[in-house]
Amino acid sequence: MSDITVHGVPIASLFGCWAMMWAGQALHLLRVFKDLEDVVNGPSAWSWIRSHPWTIMYSVVAGFVAYGFLLTANQLTTIGAFTAGYMADSVVNAFVSKEQKRIDDIKPAEPKP
Repeated sequence: MSDITVHGVPIASLFGCWAMMWAGQALHLLRVFKDLEDVVNGPSAWSWIRSHPWTIMYSVVAGFVAYGFLLTANQLTTIGAFTAGYMADSVVNAFVSKEQKRIDDIKPAEPKP
């Protein structure tokens, strides 16, 4: 099995790098949960995941895109895959936060009773 390669990368290395990409995404997500923990009465991890399914999906897709770029550019390494996973989740969270602020700025204010 060790002589099978994809873009010159051994299959075993592909799976190791794939696991490291997921580990990077998981680590960043844990950092988000840590930040939520610092907020008094912040949501639980599972309630946050259930209330942000698209954020999670975007993060997964962004990780795969970054992994694909690294693979096709022959730059796939375990540390590169880990960093790509971590940054994919970070970039998605930053984008979602920016768009949410934009929506909040556009949305008309609720009338006061």
